[in-house]
Amino acid sequence: MCRSKQALVKSAASRVRSRPRASAALVGVALLTAAGAAGCGDGRFETAPVSGVVTLDGKPVTHGAVIFTPEQGWPAHGELDSEGRFTLKTYEPGDGAIVGEHQIAVVSMTEDDPSEHFERPPSKPIKSLVPDRYANSATSGFTFDVKADQSNEIQLEMVSKGPNR
Repeated sequence: MCRSKQALVKSAASRVRSRPRASAALVGVALLTAAGAAGCGDGRFETAPVSGVVTLDGKPVTHGAVIFTPEQGWPAHGELDSEGRFTLKTYEPGDGAIVGEHQIAVVSMTEDDPSEHFERPPSKPIKSLVPDRYANSATSGFTFDVKADQSNEIQLEMVSKGPNR
């Protein structure tokens, strides 16, 4: 239980001792409702919808995922579709990313089914389909500030030529 909830509950407990049972029940329900509205009930951070497109040298990246890493809380991720588009998920599909600043990584590997590697080694070497620097949020150079109460759209344009390829 977060500290603000604990303070509310302790305060209610001291008031309830001096009131009849019916009033105590109403006060308790009201306090639990207020504590839940305080925002620390389920431990989730506020999210906002985020979607976008990923390109490499002007062409859509059609295989892989985008990962948004916030300063605090759970990372969000979204799979790339056949047009290079993605929609992020943090806690549940389509909820977006945690509000605030994020570092971004784009991961795209050869189109080999990774689940088969548990049964046998890969038939071909697995390699990244995008420059390595983009697969690490610390080196990709991509950041984004997710704004509350709005849809957030981003275009991630990668280039294959550069110092870290």
